[in-house]
Amino acid sequence: NVDGHSMPMGNGLRDLLADKFLAGECKDRTLEEVATLAENEVGRNAVFRYVAEQVSGFSCTPGHLLLPSFRWKAIFSLNYDHLVEDAYRGFVNSSQLLKVFFKDQTAIDREIASSLNPIPYYKLHGTIDAIYDAEAPLILTSDTYVDFELHRKRLFRRLEDLAYDYPIVFAGIRLTDPHIKSIIATVEKEASS
Repeated sequence: NVDGHSMPMGNGLRDLLADKFLAGECKDRTLEEVATLAENEVGRNAVFRYVAEQVSGFSCTPGHLLLPSFRWKAIFSLNYDHLVEDAYRGFVNSSQLLKVFFKDQTAIDREIASSLNPIPYYKLHGTIDAIYDAEAPLILTSDTYVDFELHRKRLFRRLEDLAYDYPIVFAGIRLTDPHIKSIIATVEKEASS
């Protein structure tokens, strides 16, 4: 960002939450645990607002800037930030129009069909654009992980359905999300039988 900081990932975000809300304690726990403890201390809105502040204001990496130069069937993300949206906004000659979905809606297919050359972008863990949306909170705390499919069932099913027919390009530090790992394992198991 303009201050020269890198975006906090996993443990980095955990440490920031611990410093801000837990007097620097609990850095030996997971991000989910620390976020839950912080939520218990100050409430969900304060935690989500702080997370939104911590992942805002960053510039796209060269990798993000390459995304619009390819044609995709869909993009799925666990990130809350705007980097993919910014990459598409800044790419003048993109052959696809990014359509963002972060929760189940009644007209996803109609929304996609209403655009010329759409690329659906599914933000499975929520977005900083809607941190106060009670139907689709950021997937961050213990209870949001338990209720991850609540108001997102269709989004996760789209990932599962597309995984049967298209290759998945995973870009990230490591694949640790239990819900995504489960979907991939199910598809691999059924494809091999």
